Amino acid sequence: MAPPQASAAAVANRCAVAQALARRVAAAGGGQVMSGGPQPPAPGVEGGAAGAPLILRIQPGSDGAGGSAPAVPPAAAVVQDEGEFLREVSVYFCELRDRLKRGADEDGDSEAAAVVEGDPLAEKSGLQAAIRALQAELGGNSSDMEVFSVLGSGAFGVVYTGRWRSLPVAVKTMVVTDVEGGKEGRRRQQAVLEAAISLSMAHENLVATYTYMLKPLVQQPSDTSCAGGQGVGPGQQMPPGTVADGGADAYKLYIVQELCNGGSLHQALSRGMAGTVRSGGSGRLLALRLALDVARGVAHVHACRIVHGDLKPDNVLLMVQLEGDDEASDHGSAFTALTAKVADFGLSLPLAEDATHQSKRFQGTPSRMAPEVARRGELSPRSDVWSYGTMLIEFFYGCTLEDIAATFVSALPDIGSKIEYQRLCTLLLEDMLTTPEHAYTLLTASCFAPEPHNRPTFETIVTQLEQIMGSC
Repeated sequence: MAPPQASAAAVANRCAVAQALARRVAAAGGGQVMSGGPQPPAPGVEGGAAGAPLILRIQPGSDGAGGSAPAVPPAAAVVQDEGEFLREVSVYFCELRDRLKRGADEDGDSEAAAVVEGDPLAEKSGLQAAIRALQAELGGNSSDMEVFSVLGSGAFGVVYTGRWRSLPVAVKTMVVTDVEGGKEGRRRQQAVLEAAISLSMAHENLVATYTYMLKPLVQQPSDTSCAGGQGVGPGQQMPPGTVADGGADAYKLYIVQELCNGGSLHQALSRGMAGTVRSGGSGRLLALRLALDVARGVAHVHACRIVHGDLKPDNVLLMVQLEGDDEASDHGSAFTALTAKVADFGLSLPLAEDATHQSKRFQGTPSRMAPEVARRGELSPRSDVWSYGTMLIEFFYGCTLEDIAATFVSALPDIGSKIEYQRLCTLLLEDMLTTPEHAYTLLTASCFAPEPHNRPTFETIVTQLEQIMGSC
Protein backbone atom coordinates (compact mmCIF):
# COMPACT_ATOMS: atom_id res chain seq x y z
CA MET A 1 0.00 0.00 0.00
CA ALA A 2 1.42 3.39 -1.01
CA PRO A 3 1.99 5.92 1.76
CA PRO A 4 -0.70 8.62 1.98
CA GLN A 5 0.00 11.73 -0.05
CA ALA A 6 1.04 14.71 2.07
CA SER A 7 -1.84 17.12 2.64
CA ALA A 8 -1.63 20.73 1.54
CA ALA A 9 -1.54 21.68 5.22
CA ALA A 10 1.40 19.35 5.95
CA VAL A 11 3.40 20.72 3.02
CA ALA A 12 2.65 24.32 4.03
CA ASN A 13 3.67 23.65 7.63
CA ARG A 14 6.97 22.02 6.71
CA CYS A 15 7.74 24.82 4.29
CA ALA A 16 7.14 27.32 7.09
CA VAL A 17 9.50 25.36 9.36
CA ALA A 18 12.19 25.34 6.67
CA GLN A 19 11.83 29.09 6.24
CA ALA A 20 12.02 29.63 10.01
CA LEU A 21 15.23 27.62 10.22
CA ALA A 22 16.64 29.51 7.24
CA ARG A 23 15.97 32.79 9.02
CA ARG A 24 17.71 31.61 12.19
CA VAL A 25 20.76 30.39 10.26
CA ALA A 26 20.93 33.72 8.43
CA ALA A 27 20.62 35.61 11.73
CA ALA A 28 23.49 33.54 13.16
CA GLY A 29 25.68 34.40 10.18
CA GLY A 30 25.54 30.83 8.92
CA GLY A 31 27.86 29.43 11.57
CA GLN A 32 27.63 27.11 14.56
CA VAL A 33 23.89 27.48 15.07
CA MET A 34 23.76 24.05 16.69
CA SER A 35 26.57 24.62 19.19
CA GLY A 36 25.99 25.87 22.70
CA GLY A 37 22.44 26.34 23.91
CA PRO A 38 20.84 26.81 27.32
CA GLN A 39 21.38 23.21 28.46
CA PRO A 40 23.75 20.33 27.63
CA PRO A 41 22.12 17.72 25.41
CA ALA A 42 20.34 14.80 27.03
CA PRO A 43 22.09 11.41 26.96
CA GLY A 44 21.96 9.93 23.47
CA VAL A 45 21.17 13.29 21.85
CA GLU A 46 24.15 14.93 20.20
CA GLY A 47 24.84 18.23 18.53
CA GLY A 48 26.35 19.01 15.16
CA ALA A 49 29.96 19.34 14.11
CA ALA A 50 31.38 22.04 16.36
CA GLY A 51 33.24 24.80 14.60
CA ALA A 52 32.02 23.91 11.12
CA PRO A 53 29.99 26.56 9.30
CA LEU A 54 26.39 25.49 8.71
CA ILE A 55 24.75 26.54 5.47
CA LEU A 56 21.04 25.89 5.05
CA ARG A 57 20.36 23.88 1.91
CA ILE A 58 16.78 22.90 1.18
CA GLN A 59 16.55 19.76 -0.93
CA PRO A 60 14.29 20.35 -3.94
CA GLY A 61 11.62 17.96 -5.09
CA SER A 62 10.60 16.38 -1.75
CA ASP A 63 7.20 16.72 -0.15
CA GLY A 64 8.07 16.41 3.54
CA ALA A 65 6.42 13.02 4.05
CA GLY A 66 8.29 10.55 6.20
CA GLY A 67 10.74 13.13 7.52
CA SER A 68 11.95 14.44 4.14
CA ALA A 69 12.21 18.22 3.96
CA PRO A 70 10.13 20.08 1.38
CA ALA A 71 11.50 22.66 -0.99
CA VAL A 72 11.08 26.21 0.26
CA PRO A 73 8.62 28.12 -1.93
CA PRO A 74 8.12 31.87 -1.94
CA ALA A 75 6.55 33.12 1.31
CA ALA A 76 3.15 33.62 -0.29
CA ALA A 77 2.98 29.95 -1.27
CA VAL A 78 3.13 28.86 2.38
CA VAL A 79 -0.30 30.34 3.13
CA GLN A 80 -3.06 27.74 2.77
CA ASP A 81 -6.65 28.49 1.88
CA GLU A 82 -8.73 28.26 5.08
CA GLY A 83 -11.65 26.57 3.37
CA GLU A 84 -9.36 23.88 1.99
CA PHE A 85 -7.84 23.35 5.45
CA LEU A 86 -11.25 22.92 7.09
CA ARG A 87 -12.27 20.44 4.40
CA GLU A 88 -9.04 18.42 4.79
CA VAL A 89 -9.43 18.28 8.58
CA SER A 90 -13.05 17.16 8.42
CA VAL A 91 -12.40 14.51 5.78
CA TYR A 92 -9.33 13.18 7.62
CA PHE A 93 -11.00 12.71 11.00
CA CYS A 94 -14.35 11.50 9.67
CA GLU A 95 -12.60 8.87 7.57
CA LEU A 96 -10.70 7.65 10.64
CA ARG A 97 -13.94 7.48 12.60
CA ASP A 98 -15.81 5.73 9.80
CA ARG A 99 -13.03 3.17 9.34
CA LEU A 100 -13.34 2.09 12.96
CA LYS A 101 -17.11 1.99 12.67
CA ARG A 102 -16.90 -0.23 9.60
CA GLY A 103 -14.63 -2.55 11.56
CA ALA A 104 -17.30 -2.92 14.24
CA ASP A 105 -20.14 -3.39 11.75
CA GLU A 106 -18.23 -6.05 9.84
CA ASP A 107 -17.31 -7.92 13.02
CA GLY A 108 -13.56 -7.72 12.66
CA ASP A 109 -13.51 -8.18 8.89
CA SER A 110 -12.58 -4.60 8.03
CA GLU A 111 -9.80 -3.37 5.79
CA ALA A 112 -8.28 -1.67 8.83
CA ALA A 113 -7.69 -5.08 10.38
CA ALA A 114 -6.00 -6.56 7.33
CA VAL A 115 -2.24 -6.93 7.13
CA VAL A 116 -0.67 -5.34 4.06
CA GLU A 117 2.17 -7.72 3.28
CA GLY A 118 2.09 -11.42 2.41
CA ASP A 119 -1.03 -13.47 1.66
CA PRO A 120 -4.01 -11.24 2.56
CA LEU A 121 -6.46 -14.13 2.87
CA ALA A 122 -4.19 -16.17 5.11
CA GLU A 123 -3.28 -13.20 7.23
CA LYS A 124 -6.87 -12.04 7.58
CA SER A 125 -7.80 -15.58 8.59
CA GLY A 126 -5.02 -15.49 11.16
CA LEU A 127 -6.30 -12.21 12.55
CA GLN A 128 -9.81 -13.61 12.82
CA ALA A 129 -8.45 -16.63 14.67
CA ALA A 130 -6.61 -14.33 17.07
CA ILE A 131 -9.79 -12.34 17.64
CA ARG A 132 -11.80 -15.51 18.33
CA ALA A 133 -9.11 -16.68 20.75
CA LEU A 134 -9.22 -13.37 22.60
CA GLN A 135 -13.02 -13.53 22.73
CA ALA A 136 -12.75 -16.98 24.31
CA GLU A 137 -10.18 -15.76 26.84
CA LEU A 138 -12.55 -12.98 27.85
CA GLY A 139 -15.41 -15.36 28.50
CA GLY A 140 -16.90 -16.29 25.15
CA ASN A 141 -20.34 -15.18 24.03
CA SER A 142 -21.59 -14.77 27.60
CA SER A 143 -19.05 -12.04 28.31
CA ASP A 144 -19.80 -8.32 28.38
CA MET A 145 -17.04 -8.01 25.77
CA GLU A 146 -17.15 -8.27 21.98
CA VAL A 147 -13.90 -8.03 20.01
CA PHE A 148 -13.99 -6.76 16.41
CA SER A 149 -10.59 -6.08 14.86
CA VAL A 150 -6.90 -5.47 15.46
CA LEU A 151 -6.20 -1.78 16.00
CA GLY A 152 -2.42 -2.01 16.35
CA SER A 153 0.47 -4.00 17.75
CA GLY A 154 3.95 -3.45 19.10
CA ALA A 155 6.62 -4.79 21.40
CA PHE A 156 4.30 -4.63 24.40
CA GLY A 157 1.30 -6.43 22.91
CA VAL A 158 -1.76 -6.08 20.69
CA VAL A 159 -4.63 -3.59 20.81
CA TYR A 160 -8.10 -4.65 19.61
CA THR A 161 -11.28 -2.72 18.98
CA GLY A 162 -14.41 -4.00 20.62
CA ARG A 163 -17.55 -3.27 22.60
CA TRP A 164 -17.88 -3.56 26.37
CA ARG A 165 -21.32 -3.10 27.93
CA SER A 166 -22.47 -1.31 24.76
CA LEU A 167 -19.50 1.09 24.83
CA PRO A 168 -16.94 1.16 21.99
CA VAL A 169 -13.59 0.22 23.53
CA ALA A 170 -9.95 -0.50 22.86
CA VAL A 171 -8.65 -3.68 24.51
CA LYS A 172 -4.93 -3.58 25.23
CA THR A 173 -3.39 -7.00 25.79
CA MET A 174 0.11 -7.86 26.89
CA VAL A 175 1.91 -10.79 28.48
CA VAL A 176 3.92 -10.08 31.63
CA THR A 177 6.14 -12.54 33.47
CA ASP A 178 6.34 -13.10 37.20
CA VAL A 179 9.85 -11.76 37.75
CA GLU A 180 10.97 -9.05 40.13
CA GLY A 181 14.11 -7.59 38.53
CA GLY A 182 15.48 -6.67 35.13
CA LYS A 183 13.65 -5.53 32.02
CA GLU A 184 10.78 -8.01 32.35
CA GLY A 185 10.22 -7.02 35.96
CA ARG A 186 10.00 -3.34 35.02
CA ARG A 187 7.67 -4.18 32.16
CA ARG A 188 5.32 -6.04 34.49
CA GLN A 189 5.39 -3.22 37.02
CA GLN A 190 4.70 -0.60 34.34
CA ALA A 191 1.83 -2.58 32.85
CA VAL A 192 0.03 -3.14 36.13
CA LEU A 193 0.75 0.41 37.26
CA GLU A 194 -0.75 1.79 34.05
CA ALA A 195 -3.93 -0.19 34.63
CA ALA A 196 -4.23 0.89 38.26
CA ILE A 197 -3.38 4.56 37.64
CA SER A 198 -5.66 4.86 34.62
CA LEU A 199 -8.58 3.35 36.51
CA SER A 200 -8.11 5.81 39.39
CA MET A 201 -8.56 8.96 37.28
CA ALA A 202 -11.56 10.32 35.39
CA HIS A 203 -11.47 13.45 33.25
CA GLU A 204 -12.79 14.40 29.82
CA ASN A 205 -9.22 15.01 28.61
CA LEU A 206 -7.89 11.64 29.78
CA VAL A 207 -8.52 8.36 27.97
CA ALA A 208 -10.95 6.54 30.26
CA THR A 209 -10.06 3.09 31.57
CA TYR A 210 -13.18 1.07 32.32
CA THR A 211 -11.71 -2.10 33.79
CA TYR A 212 -8.73 -4.43 33.66
CA MET A 213 -8.02 -8.10 34.23
CA LEU A 214 -4.78 -9.91 34.98
CA LYS A 215 -5.03 -13.64 34.23
CA PRO A 216 -2.49 -16.40 34.85
CA LEU A 217 -1.24 -18.10 31.70
CA VAL A 218 0.90 -20.83 33.31
CA GLN A 219 -0.09 -22.22 36.69
CA GLN A 220 2.41 -23.78 39.03
CA PRO A 221 1.08 -27.23 40.05
CA SER A 222 1.19 -26.41 43.76
CA ASP A 223 -0.95 -23.31 43.55
CA THR A 224 -4.18 -23.03 41.57
CA SER A 225 -5.88 -20.35 43.60
CA CYS A 226 -6.39 -16.71 42.79
CA ALA A 227 -7.45 -13.66 44.72
CA GLY A 228 -10.75 -14.50 46.38
CA GLY A 229 -9.88 -18.18 46.77
CA GLN A 230 -11.30 -19.46 43.47
CA GLY A 231 -9.21 -21.40 40.98
CA VAL A 232 -8.79 -19.76 37.58
CA GLY A 233 -7.07 -21.38 34.63
CA PRO A 234 -6.22 -20.09 31.19
CA GLY A 235 -9.32 -18.89 29.35
CA GLN A 236 -11.52 -18.69 32.45
CA GLN A 237 -13.15 -15.38 33.28
CA MET A 238 -12.18 -13.27 36.30
CA PRO A 239 -14.11 -10.40 37.83
CA PRO A 240 -13.19 -7.00 36.35
CA GLY A 241 -10.28 -5.29 38.03
CA THR A 242 -8.99 -8.54 39.56
CA VAL A 243 -5.34 -9.43 39.85
CA ALA A 244 -4.26 -13.03 40.21
CA ASP A 245 -1.90 -14.03 43.00
CA GLY A 246 1.75 -14.99 42.61
CA GLY A 247 1.07 -18.63 41.70
CA ALA A 248 1.67 -18.22 37.98
CA ASP A 249 4.82 -17.94 35.90
CA ALA A 250 3.26 -15.52 33.40
CA TYR A 251 0.15 -13.39 33.17
CA LYS A 252 -1.92 -11.78 30.45
CA LEU A 253 -3.09 -8.26 31.19
CA TYR A 254 -6.22 -6.87 29.55
CA ILE A 255 -6.91 -3.15 29.85
CA VAL A 256 -10.32 -2.06 28.58
CA GLN A 257 -10.26 1.61 27.61
CA GLU A 258 -12.28 4.25 25.83
CA LEU A 259 -11.91 3.92 22.06
CA CYS A 260 -10.59 7.16 20.55
CA ASN A 261 -11.53 7.28 16.88
CA GLY A 262 -9.31 10.16 15.71
CA GLY A 263 -5.90 8.49 15.88
CA SER A 264 -2.98 9.97 17.78
CA LEU A 265 -1.92 13.60 17.98
CA HIS A 266 1.40 12.53 16.45
CA GLN A 267 -0.40 11.20 13.37
CA ALA A 268 -2.49 14.37 13.09
CA LEU A 269 0.57 16.62 13.34
CA SER A 270 2.42 14.56 10.73
CA ARG A 271 -0.54 14.95 8.36
CA GLY A 272 -0.92 18.68 9.09
CA MET A 273 -4.32 18.02 10.67
CA ALA A 274 -3.76 19.49 14.16
CA GLY A 275 -3.74 23.12 13.12
CA THR A 276 -0.93 25.60 13.61
CA VAL A 277 -0.77 28.65 15.87
CA ARG A 278 1.39 30.60 13.41
CA SER A 279 -1.25 30.50 10.65
CA GLY A 280 -4.01 32.41 12.40
CA GLY A 281 -7.67 31.73 11.68
CA SER A 282 -9.15 28.25 12.09
CA GLY A 283 -5.75 26.56 12.14
CA ARG A 284 -4.70 28.69 15.11
CA LEU A 285 -7.95 28.00 16.92
CA LEU A 286 -7.67 24.23 16.41
CA ALA A 287 -4.06 24.10 17.62
CA LEU A 288 -4.88 26.17 20.72
CA ARG A 289 -7.93 24.03 21.52
CA LEU A 290 -5.93 20.81 21.34
CA ALA A 291 -3.06 22.32 23.36
CA LEU A 292 -5.57 23.40 26.01
CA ASP A 293 -7.16 19.93 26.09
CA VAL A 294 -3.76 18.34 26.77
CA ALA A 295 -2.95 20.90 29.47
CA ARG A 296 -6.28 20.32 31.22
CA GLY A 297 -5.76 16.57 31.14
CA VAL A 298 -2.26 16.76 32.62
CA ALA A 299 -3.42 19.33 35.21
CA HIS A 300 -5.87 16.70 36.46
CA VAL A 301 -3.16 14.03 36.49
CA HIS A 302 -0.98 16.29 38.63
CA ALA A 303 -3.90 17.11 40.92
CA CYS A 304 -4.03 13.36 41.62
CA ARG A 305 -0.31 13.58 42.58
CA ILE A 306 0.80 11.56 39.58
CA VAL A 307 3.62 12.39 37.15
CA HIS A 308 2.92 11.30 33.57
CA GLY A 309 6.60 10.71 32.78
CA ASP A 310 6.42 10.47 28.97
CA LEU A 311 4.33 13.34 27.63
CA LYS A 312 4.46 13.52 23.83
CA PRO A 313 2.05 13.54 20.86
CA ASP A 314 2.21 9.73 20.52
CA ASN A 315 0.62 9.53 23.97
CA VAL A 316 -2.28 11.86 23.18
CA LEU A 317 -5.31 10.41 21.38
CA LEU A 318 -8.02 12.31 19.55
CA MET A 319 -11.78 11.78 19.62
CA VAL A 320 -14.34 12.92 17.05
CA GLN A 321 -17.75 13.27 18.70
CA LEU A 322 -20.42 14.20 16.18
CA GLU A 323 -24.16 14.32 16.64
CA GLY A 324 -25.79 11.75 14.42
CA ASP A 325 -22.65 9.63 14.53
CA ASP A 326 -24.17 7.12 12.12
CA GLU A 327 -24.12 9.66 9.31
CA ALA A 328 -20.52 8.98 8.34
CA SER A 329 -20.75 11.02 5.16
CA ASP A 330 -21.22 14.32 7.01
CA HIS A 331 -17.76 15.91 7.09
CA GLY A 332 -18.90 19.42 7.97
CA SER A 333 -18.43 19.61 11.72
CA ALA A 334 -15.44 17.42 12.62
CA PHE A 335 -13.34 20.53 13.25
CA THR A 336 -15.47 21.61 16.23
CA ALA A 337 -16.04 18.05 17.47
CA LEU A 338 -12.40 17.16 18.20
CA THR A 339 -11.16 16.46 21.72
CA ALA A 340 -7.62 15.57 22.79
CA LYS A 341 -7.16 12.98 25.54
CA VAL A 342 -3.92 12.15 27.35
CA ALA A 343 -3.11 8.43 27.32
CA ASP A 344 -0.43 5.84 28.14
CA PHE A 345 0.47 5.91 31.81
CA GLY A 346 3.01 3.09 31.56
CA LEU A 347 5.84 5.36 32.79
CA SER A 348 3.71 7.33 35.24
CA LEU A 349 4.59 7.54 38.92
CA PRO A 350 2.54 8.43 41.98
CA LEU A 351 4.09 10.95 44.38
CA ALA A 352 3.92 10.65 48.15
CA GLU A 353 1.98 13.40 49.90
CA ASP A 354 5.07 15.36 50.94
CA ALA A 355 7.29 14.51 47.93
CA THR A 356 8.18 16.94 45.14
CA HIS A 357 9.84 14.37 42.86
CA GLN A 358 11.09 10.81 42.56
CA SER A 359 14.81 10.17 42.20
CA LYS A 360 16.80 7.80 39.97
CA ARG A 361 14.07 7.69 37.33
CA PHE A 362 16.01 7.94 34.08
CA GLN A 363 13.04 7.42 31.79
CA GLY A 364 11.07 9.07 29.03
CA THR A 365 11.80 10.09 25.45
CA PRO A 366 15.30 11.64 25.17
CA SER A 367 14.29 14.43 22.78
CA ARG A 368 11.64 15.57 25.29
CA MET A 369 13.45 14.83 28.53
CA ALA A 370 13.96 17.63 31.05
CA PRO A 371 17.64 18.18 31.96
CA GLU A 372 17.16 17.19 35.61
CA VAL A 373 15.72 13.85 34.45
CA ALA A 374 18.57 13.26 32.00
CA ARG A 375 21.26 14.18 34.53
CA ARG A 376 19.93 13.05 37.90
CA GLY A 377 16.78 11.04 37.21
CA GLU A 378 14.61 13.55 39.11
CA LEU A 379 11.10 13.05 37.78
CA SER A 380 8.49 15.59 38.88
CA PRO A 381 5.39 17.42 37.64
CA ARG A 382 7.73 20.17 36.39
CA SER A 383 9.55 17.68 34.16
CA ASP A 384 6.19 17.05 32.49
CA VAL A 385 6.04 20.82 31.89
CA TRP A 386 9.37 20.69 30.00
CA SER A 387 8.03 17.90 27.77
CA TYR A 388 4.85 19.89 27.19
CA GLY A 389 6.96 22.83 26.03
CA THR A 390 8.15 20.76 23.08
CA MET A 391 4.50 20.10 22.23
CA LEU A 392 3.73 23.84 22.30
CA ILE A 393 6.45 24.29 19.66
CA GLU A 394 4.83 21.52 17.61
CA PHE A 395 1.42 23.19 17.88
CA PHE A 396 2.96 26.50 16.78
CA TYR A 397 4.41 25.08 13.57
CA GLY A 398 1.90 22.25 13.02
CA CYS A 399 4.64 19.59 12.72
CA THR A 400 6.07 16.93 14.99
CA LEU A 401 9.44 17.62 16.58
CA GLU A 402 10.80 14.65 14.66
CA ASP A 403 9.64 16.12 11.34
CA ILE A 404 11.18 19.48 12.27
CA ALA A 405 14.48 17.76 13.10
CA ALA A 406 14.35 15.81 9.82
CA THR A 407 13.81 19.07 7.95
CA PHE A 408 16.84 20.55 9.68
CA VAL A 409 19.07 17.54 9.01
CA SER A 410 18.04 17.52 5.35
CA ALA A 411 18.63 21.26 5.04
CA LEU A 412 21.98 21.15 6.89
CA PRO A 413 23.77 18.01 5.67
CA ASP A 414 27.04 19.10 7.30
CA ILE A 415 25.72 18.33 10.80
CA GLY A 416 25.14 14.66 10.02
CA SER A 417 22.18 12.73 11.40
CA LYS A 418 22.53 13.78 15.05
CA ILE A 419 20.64 16.74 16.47
CA GLU A 420 20.69 18.47 19.83
CA TYR A 421 16.96 18.88 20.35
CA GLN A 422 17.27 21.47 23.10
CA ARG A 423 19.26 23.76 20.82
CA LEU A 424 16.80 23.14 18.00
CA CYS A 425 13.95 24.21 20.30
CA THR A 426 15.91 27.36 21.17
CA LEU A 427 16.25 28.24 17.47
CA LEU A 428 12.53 27.78 16.96
CA LEU A 429 11.69 29.86 20.04
CA GLU A 430 13.89 32.65 18.69
CA ASP A 431 11.90 32.57 15.47
CA MET A 432 8.59 32.48 17.35
CA LEU A 433 9.60 35.69 19.14
CA THR A 434 9.63 37.50 15.79
CA THR A 435 5.92 36.72 15.26
CA PRO A 436 2.88 38.47 16.79
CA GLU A 437 2.28 35.47 19.09
CA HIS A 438 4.24 36.97 22.01
CA ALA A 439 2.07 35.60 24.84
CA TYR A 440 2.14 32.10 23.39
CA THR A 441 5.90 32.25 22.81
CA LEU A 442 6.62 33.50 26.34
CA LEU A 443 4.47 30.71 27.78
CA THR A 444 6.37 28.17 25.68
CA ALA A 445 9.74 29.59 26.74
CA SER A 446 8.74 29.46 30.42
CA CYS A 447 8.28 25.69 30.12
CA PHE A 448 12.01 25.40 29.37
CA ALA A 449 13.24 27.24 32.47
CA PRO A 450 16.50 25.53 33.58
CA GLU A 451 15.35 25.36 37.21
CA PRO A 452 12.23 23.19 37.57
CA HIS A 453 10.64 25.46 40.20
CA ASN A 454 10.72 28.35 37.70
CA ARG A 455 8.48 26.50 35.25
CA PRO A 456 4.73 27.15 35.41
CA THR A 457 2.32 24.61 36.84
CA PHE A 458 -0.25 23.13 34.51
CA GLU A 459 -2.95 25.13 36.28
CA THR A 460 -1.09 28.29 35.22
CA ILE A 461 -0.62 26.93 31.70
CA VAL A 462 -4.36 26.27 31.41
CA THR A 463 -5.18 29.79 32.59
CA GLN A 464 -2.76 31.41 30.16
CA LEU A 465 -3.93 29.32 27.21
CA GLU A 466 -7.53 30.25 28.00
CA GLN A 467 -6.51 33.92 27.94
CA ILE A 468 -4.70 33.46 24.62
CA MET A 469 -7.74 31.72 23.16
CA GLY A 470 -9.91 34.56 24.41
CA SER A 471 -7.96 36.89 22.17
CA CYS A 472 -8.87 34.87 19.05
